Amino acid sequence: MLRNLIELGAGCLIIFLPRVSFLKRSPENEPFSDSREKGQYYRISVSILFVIFAFLLFYKVGEIPTPWHVDEAGMAYDALSIAEYGVDRYLYKNPVYFINFGGGQNAFYTYLAALCIKLFRYSILSIRLPALILALTAFALFVHMIRREYGETAALIGGGLLCILPFSIMHTRWALESYLLFPMMIISTSIFTETVKSGKTSLFFLSGLLFGITLYTYAIAYIFLALFLLISVLYLLILRKVSRKQLLTFGFPLFLLAFPLLLMLAVNNGYMNEIRTNLFSIPKLLKYRSDSIGWQQILPNLQFSRENLFYKIFFNDGLMYNAVTKYGTLYCFSIPFILSGFVLSCKKALLMIRKNVFSLDFLMTAAFFSTLLTSLLISEPNINRVNMIYFPLIYFLCLGVFHAGKGGKIPALLTAVIYLALFTGFFRYYFNDFQKTADDSFYISSITDLKEALDFAEEVRQNDRRVVVVGKSQPYIYTILALKTDPYTFDREKTTENLEVTAFLHYSFLGFLTWDEIPADYVYIFRDKNTIPENIMNMGFATRDFGSLRVYYSPK
Repeated sequence: MLRNLIELGAGCLIIFLPRVSFLKRSPENEPFSDSREKGQYYRISVSILFVIFAFLLFYKVGEIPTPWHVDEAGMAYDALSIAEYGVDRYLYKNPVYFINFGGGQNAFYTYLAALCIKLFRYSILSIRLPALILALTAFALFVHMIRREYGETAALIGGGLLCILPFSIMHTRWALESYLLFPMMIISTSIFTETVKSGKTSLFFLSGLLFGITLYTYAIAYIFLALFLLISVLYLLILRKVSRKQLLTFGFPLFLLAFPLLLMLAVNNGYMNEIRTNLFSIPKLLKYRSDSIGWQQILPNLQFSRENLFYKIFFNDGLMYNAVTKYGTLYCFSIPFILSGFVLSCKKALLMIRKNVFSLDFLMTAAFFSTLLTSLLISEPNINRVNMIYFPLIYFLCLGVFHAGKGGKIPALLTAVIYLALFTGFFRYYFNDFQKTADDSFYISSITDLKEALDFAEEVRQNDRRVVVVGKSQPYIYTILALKTDPYTFDREKTTENLEVTAFLHYSFLGFLTWDEIPADYVYIFRDKNTIPENIMNMGFATRDFGSLRVYYSPK
């Protein structure tokens, strides 16, 4: 708490410094001019930032984070199945929305991962590569967008912030499909801005296509993107910046891509039967989560506690893969700059409306309010569920830092020094100590270790007895992923109880093992050593460790 207060105080102080009379500088002496004439120096600087960002994304990407998130593993298996067999684990051909563990999973990441598997073969890098590629693309377009609106210095600040903010780095290093919403919103909005400014009809088609694809990144986009685009189109109509032909050109690919998702909603709300064709499928989910969004969620999300939406957005949501408690998502130091940038952006948006001039700031304020309202409607929001809000927040942060830096050398240097100090601490912690302290007991640390443990279990199991894999969260998905089981065999041989896969061939899957479930002639693989019952120690088992996994078996 004290650390956060110090960071907040430092941010407020830097914003206040330019207002101190002896620190004020005349406009012609501003070190942060928005001149666009830097030319070669700008290109070199932004190229260096791009390389730094790429390094931060790819550095130890297969090792940090080590654990495979359960949704990451589910997506990876479906991607592998699509790449090799053209169906998912439930034998649906090219589903527009995957079933995953019953509640559904967005499709875009899975198809990108399947493409990477076809191009580069299956590996953890291939699975995480789509997030990295889209993050790099978003970086380039975000910097370009800022440059068009505020000049080269502001663009470099934007690129620098993307390099050092914890959220910007951490969200790319897991293959969680919902996180693709953040880069796709940047990409789609950037192209949309270029489209409006150029007026080219062909670009309207591309822009509509990109927003349509964005719908497949995360289901929450159905709400906030509809709201954002409605506000944006009305804004353009008021300014007379778009024609009927351009709107139709924009809307055609958007509707074409949205239509299968509308059918998916109809299927899962009971209005029609599921659809299976040779080209695509629209499955009926096992557990349709229709009650996770509603007006009744607003007050709980605004309560004064750690469940508060803003606390989660800026500090921590309790999930180790989303944020580091010590550093938060954007650093506490950034909050005053975000507030300052938000005010400046609103002021400019209103000014440009009066002048009848299109402004990126209007789009960003519209994006912020659309994402904020949608986030408040979500039941138990966390950082990955509301990741779309970080796009306008980082934009406001960039604008706030840029404006503060225009106040003189002292605010600019203090801001740079503090951000570098914060980033140094975060980098050292995340790439060194994070894996030692992270609670990854819900996940499998290494699919390779699990494959070795499964191979060993096959060697030591007696009389074709069962192999029991014990893990808190869907141990079956890690097992079939490690074995690269084909989906047809899995569908034919699996056993389910209450929508949970409990067995497959001679494998059994348990969340916890009790005394009544310890036959002496079974082989046991434990993901989390903390869940190993004490009674198993007295049964004469031999043991062998494979990384974080432990195998118990009866010696021959």
